[in-house]
Amino acid sequence: MFLSTGGLSVTASSTGNLWLEDVWDTKIPGEFGGVRTGHDLAPAGDWDGDGFADLLVGSVGYDDGGGEWSGRSYLFSGALLAGGGTMDVTTDAEIVFHGISSLGRFGFTNWSANIDGDDIPDILIGGHTCETSGMGYLFRGAELTSGLVSAGNASARFGTNDLDDQNGKSFISPGDVNGDGYDDVLIAAYTDGDAGGSGVPLPDALTRGDEGAEGREDVTGE
Repeated sequence: MFLSTGGLSVTASSTGNLWLEDVWDTKIPGEFGGVRTGHDLAPAGDWDGDGFADLLVGSVGYDDGGGEWSGRSYLFSGALLAGGGTMDVTTDAEIVFHGISSLGRFGFTNWSANIDGDDIPDILIGGHTCETSGMGYLFRGAELTSGLVSAGNASARFGTNDLDDQNGKSFISPGDVNGDGYDDVLIAAYTDGDAGGSGVPLPDALTRGDEGAEGREDVTGE
């Protein structure tokens, strides 16, 4: 994955090609071949509060304790990235989120939002084949610390009752849709039902941590 600053002299009249190898300021290679680091990128807000925007980097092909293609996502400090150079995902990422399902593709989609209203960015990570039906994982920013974080320790998990729904293929926040002061969440179940897909807003009670929500289709919408 290559990061290039906004200071490049590119205009509408520019001609020719810009080769990433020639213009990058920061490079984030995968830990080894085939892990698809950079499959998905997303802003992570300023999780560490240092005044720089942080970055989420998905690596869906990563194999670890969860098995083949269990996946990872990395949270990088914006201050570190702004310094340029080549990053090492094993030592330079502030947080390494890892999947728990073989072939789960955790990290396929990444996002951040202020779900619980505490102004600390919360992290949303989807894996559309995690735990068979696919799963969206919410990690509350205030509960996170630097280091390795398992999907099994997510603050909340959002799934369906049906197999192979590809739930979590997209997992984002559209902001505060209903005006209650909390960012809302959209999660897509790509092959759910006869219509072939759905995206549903999650009730705000879930995002505030009310009990009884984990992994149930009947609480992913009204």
